[in-house]
Amino acid sequence: MPEDHGFKFQLFSPEERPSCCSAAPSGPCSACERLLAVEQRIRHATTALEQALVDRQQLQNHRNSVHDPFSRLPTEVSSQIFSFCVPPSPTLDEFYEDYCWHQNPHVPYTQLTLGAVCQGWRRVAWSTASLWNFLSVRITHRTPSSFTIYVRQWLERSNRLPLTIRVAYISDLVENIDPYTLNPLMIPLIGVLNESIDRWSSVFLHIPNSYISQLKSDPTSPPNIKCLSLWSLEDKTSPPPQLFREKQDAIFNIGYLPSPSHLKITAYHLDNLHIHWGNITRFEGQYLTTEESFRVFHQSTKMTSCEMAILPHHSFASATPAAPIILRHLTVLCLLDTVTPILNQLSCPALRAISWRIDNLQLSGPAVDFITRSNCALEEIRFQGFQDHDEEDLIEFLTQVPSLKILSFERPLGRNLIDLIGETAYEQNDSVLRFLPSLQAFHYTGPRSFPWSSIPAMIPRPSSSSKDITPRPLVRLEFRIDYSSYLEDIEDTTSEELVLRDKIRQIDIENILEMLDSGISVSIYDEDDTQVIDLWARHYGLYGNDDGDTESDE
Repeated sequence: MPEDHGFKFQLFSPEERPSCCSAAPSGPCSACERLLAVEQRIRHATTALEQALVDRQQLQNHRNSVHDPFSRLPTEVSSQIFSFCVPPSPTLDEFYEDYCWHQNPHVPYTQLTLGAVCQGWRRVAWSTASLWNFLSVRITHRTPSSFTIYVRQWLERSNRLPLTIRVAYISDLVENIDPYTLNPLMIPLIGVLNESIDRWSSVFLHIPNSYISQLKSDPTSPPNIKCLSLWSLEDKTSPPPQLFREKQDAIFNIGYLPSPSHLKITAYHLDNLHIHWGNITRFEGQYLTTEESFRVFHQSTKMTSCEMAILPHHSFASATPAAPIILRHLTVLCLLDTVTPILNQLSCPALRAISWRIDNLQLSGPAVDFITRSNCALEEIRFQGFQDHDEEDLIEFLTQVPSLKILSFERPLGRNLIDLIGETAYEQNDSVLRFLPSLQAFHYTGPRSFPWSSIPAMIPRPSSSSKDITPRPLVRLEFRIDYSSYLEDIEDTTSEELVLRDKIRQIDIENILEMLDSGISVSIYDEDDTQVIDLWARHYGLYGNDDGDTESDE
């Protein structure tokens, strides 16, 4: 406040200043008149400046439209360019594997980035329906209820195109989920999704079952769902056996029978799904009972690919079918955890690839019987898991599949099999090649105990072939080694240091490099995608001095 010297100060803004000057009885004094005149000029100048700024913005927009070549393109061409900027809609497999999407709440949306550039780009982006026919909704307990407004706008911009929908609740809470806490968001969101359900083509849902049951279609315009994936939230909070103590009514029942060709379910009963099973060609199921697996085989006779993780320690005596189930179209089969009771009841004459995580399965028993019963030309086998099995049993089984082209192991492997592959790399033309005569590729994923010195013998060398012998067509070896599994002091150890702990002899690296030079594909990686061959070649100085960091041989 100004110091009071006996005068009374009154401060006014220009709007509050009195129009009459108290200094002169007849009107404003000359000072006030000059001040009023200046303020009038300021008001005129301010108005003119504001208008000039508006005019400048309009001229800049016009200049951009004249100078920017993109703005001169036809809208159809601009829309096509924008379509190339947006990643394609993910498959159901990519839905599961997209860990970045699960963990990062700030995943950018290319569509919104394009629309933020300028008015012209926004007009094109907003009107290009193909940019908006994939909706990915990531829900957390912090998602505001107003988010539904943006979902509605997104779906409206997709026009009438078929939709790929992904809705998932990503919990960062330790305690169990209380579905009712999501009501302010989920109830309006379900209403918006129901408005477009007739356009659903691919669907991935990972939300509480109480909301899935509220999805309903218009009977007059049923959707054509081709790919359906349901991943129960409960499998994160309950041990798998507890999931099947009680059966519920159909959870996914949208008012008609969708007929998907690709179905993927995790921790759901078959009775929870109100769908038509007859058109399924690819099925993936986690936490199934043995009885349910047989039901899938009976109902989905058109299947070409099937992957099942079957609950162990489940009674299957009453579920065993009276006669073998013949799946005439099945070409790919993957069985995890419980294998024997399934193989005992199946016949797959068209089977080309099989993958299993074996649980106490005698390969020379049920597995051989399954191959014999199916009479199939099996081309690929993949062994998963780290169970120990008799190596002679494994060799006996592989002897029964001479058509095998790709052999993969994700488990420790003994040396006898590797040596046998090397010993039978060639066969005289007047005899029968008894062991894996058609093998083209060998894949190994496991601990750092592979006999690297055996690699050269596994691959027939072109110089060794002649008219009298037939080489095995094996031309590709792929290895992914877990160097950290059996080491304790790895906290501050780099990938390169871990790799160099597993001594691979220089002669073995030289042989592998020679094989690479001859056109044979050999690759060795660790779990961090470090190229082991290159690392050891530099360590032994086999690349010369080109890299500048070559180390000498110890």
